[in-house]
Formats: sequence, C-alpha cells, structure tokens
Amino acid sequence: MGFKNIGFWLRRAEKKFRTLPPGMPSADDLRLYNKYAEFLRRSQAESGKPGLLLGCTPLIADWCRENGLRVAVMDYCEPLARSLGDRELEIIVDDWLSTSYAGASFSWAAGDGVVNAVGSGRDSIGLFRQIHRLLLPGSLLILRNLLRPVPTPSTREIFEKYAAGGIRSLNALQHQISSSLQPSFMEGILTRETYRVISENRVVPPEQLASLDYYNLEGACLCYPTLAELQALASADFEQLDMDYGDYEMSALTPTLVYRVPIRKPSLVAQARER
Repeated sequence: MGFKNIGFWLRRAEKKFRTLPPGMPSADDLRLYNKYAEFLRRSQAESGKPGLLLGCTPLIADWCRENGLRVAVMDYCEPLARSLGDRELEIIVDDWLSTSYAGASFSWAAGDGVVNAVGSGRDSIGLFRQIHRLLLPGSLLILRNLLRPVPTPSTREIFEKYAAGGIRSLNALQHQISSSLQPSFMEGILTRETYRVISENRVVPPEQLASLDYYNLEGACLCYPTLAELQALASADFEQLDMDYGDYEMSALTPTLVYRVPIRKPSLVAQARER
C-alpha cells in the first residue's frame, strides 16, 4: 500500500472538502464505539497503553477525546495526519503494512475504510497481521469498510440508477463503479480506471467531475471485499464479536465490525518448559 498510493492521498488532502457518508462515517456508525466504550477505557487503564487510530477520521478522533481515551494516529500521508489539528493526538507518520513500531504497543485500535485504502486483498492480509502484531492479546479492533455487493451490478446498471436518481451522491457513485470494475478483491481496482469510466459516461457535470480528479492518478488502487471475503480475511487473526450498520446511502454496504485479538492459552509443551 502505503507509499504506492501516496500521490492519491496527498491530492485528496489538498481538496479539503467535507466527505459525507458513505465515504466517511456518520454518528450512526459510533453506536458500537459507544457500546464498547467502557471496555476500551478499562483496557487502556489496565495496560497503560493508548489506542491506535488507523488513518485520519475526525469523527472517531473526536469521539475518543470526548470519551476520555488516549489515542495515537498512524497514517503514511502526513498532511492528512496533521489535518486533525489540535486534538492533542500523537501522530505516527508510517505505513500500516511495513511499520516497525513495537508489537503489543496498543490496547485497542480502530479505523475507517482501511481495507479499501490499502488497495488490494493481498495487502489486506498483511494489514490484519500488522494490526494483530501491534495489539495486546484480548484487544478490540473496530473497523468500517465499504463492501462489494453480491451479485455485483454492471456499470451500465449503476449509471442507469444514478441517472434515475436512485444513487444520490457522486461519492456513492464512485465507490459503486469502482467495486463493479474490480476484477477481484485480491487485485483491487485502479482509481484511474474508475475516473475514465465515469468521465466517458458523461452523466456527471464537469464541475462535479473536477472534484474527482485525484482518482485520475497513475498506479493508485482501492479494493472492495464482499462481506464474506472480509470476514474470511479477518478470521485468520481475529474473532468477530459484533456488527452494525448506519442509516444513510449505501449503509447496507458499509458495516462497522468489532473484532477481538484471541487470547491463546499456552500449549502443554510451552507450559512444561515454563516449569
């Protein structure tokens, strides 16, 4: 990921426009955060270690502050990380996939769209492994990601729905077109291909299309798992505890999931060695 997509996120940071759901979470998506808030506070107090916010999501950063949680933000795009301003956060400018940050440094973690952002299912495997390494045993991980629907509609069907008013925002359109064009979750989709298809279809006015020009960059990728693919991917390193949905356009394709790092009991051989 990371630095192969850096141009995409640098250009995105320059835009400074407010992204609405589904591109960013809404207050609805904080329900599970509220449900597990006490557990997060207790985990943090007992371990003395902060939480980890993967990526720069102001809504989550503000929720942490309002709920008395210390959190460090890790992002490889420094302008985006600094965009969180004066929220008294520790900023770690690093790549999620290759960070050498010490293992078991955090008592919980959260992120929004991080699987989509790494660009391919192959990199998503490494993402979950790294998050697992960074967390203490028993820690919670809360993630929201955009999914690919099953069955996946064609781009023609998506554009027809958009023209008829069934898709209300450019943000929803761009993600649906991207997931439709994606050859597979493992490969992801080049954002430039999404931009080309939307541009050539001419359903989006030029002034709106200009806001999407950061998609028209060489080499940048996004990826969209199905729910089953996401659950299978996470199950290698985490136990799924909970799932909830917001109430906005495409919310059925943007679940928030809560995972836990398993607490594995030492084997009989390991116990014998300790004696």
